[in-house]
Amino acid sequence: MPKNLRLTFVFNLLITVLVIAGMVIIFTRTGRSGILLSGGWLSLRYYTTLSNVFCGLTGLLTCIRILRSGRITRPLFAGKLMTAAATGLTFLVVLLFFGPLYGLRFMYMGSNFLFHLVVPLLALVDFFLLAFPDGQKIPFRFTLLAAVPTVVYGACYAVNLFVNGIGEWPYSNDWYGFVNWGYPVGFTIFGCFVLVTWLFSCLLRGVNHLVHKKRTS
Repeated sequence: MPKNLRLTFVFNLLITVLVIAGMVIIFTRTGRSGILLSGGWLSLRYYTTLSNVFCGLTGLLTCIRILRSGRITRPLFAGKLMTAAATGLTFLVVLLFFGPLYGLRFMYMGSNFLFHLVVPLLALVDFFLLAFPDGQKIPFRFTLLAAVPTVVYGACYAVNLFVNGIGEWPYSNDWYGFVNWGYPVGFTIFGCFVLVTWLFSCLLRGVNHLVHKKRTS
């Protein structure tokens, strides 16, 4: 197995283990909740949890693929870009939006230390080190695919609000508080998150190209 694939295997195995560890922490603290954090199945309403679980599953599939065939397929690479962008969005939003709002130390407590910080950073480094199959450039359309999870999450969030109403704390369906300033502002915020996800995936694509251009030159 080539050195770069061994490194990719190690990174993805570590990501998978840490995501499992984070979910164990979440499910062993059932009934207790904190800022943007709930125990048990309720945690799956959060973008952070879903994006990290997606990242963990993609990491597991990457490990299996490397062991079986010693190569990364195009669809799997697209999945790696999607998970790096999704967890990267979590990292950025916590650092720049929720951190200043609620306090960074509260954002990095318990499983969120893994899901808001450690796993996203590992996913970013892993993506930078991963070369696109056959030495080709990453197709631009992959950056559009990377925004799909955020679009789907935002659509489900909005449908839940329209069908079930906003509700009242602690049973609010607007657990992120995006419509505190009204629906137009809430939808604008989600639109910005979709745009940031896409722009971030473009940045990831560009950095990946630079890293591997230097390697092959």
